[in-house]
Amino acid sequence: FGDWSSGVCSSDLCRSLKEKRSVISSIIQKTSHLYRISISETNYQNDWDIAELGLAVVSYNKESANAILNKIINSIEDKFPGRITDYDLEIDYR
Repeated sequence: FGDWSSGVCSSDLCRSLKEKRSVISSIIQKTSHLYRISISETNYQNDWDIAELGLAVVSYNKESANAILNKIINSIEDKFPGRITDYDLEIDYR
């Protein structure tokens, strides 16, 4: 299965576009290195208070893909506490 997930997250702690870009860059770098996934900011690049990240995960089945995505989200929340105030996932199984 190939999975594409798009997560929209908002944060009240970023006060500038420069700070948001620093946080997003760190999330992308650490997450892609730790989980060996493709991850990128896919929307809202010029808005300082919201970000959208796209993740690509390949797995054997839906259950495994969901487990990986949940582990990634929990990891981001643990490593960057308070940065994510809300998120929404859209998962496409092909």
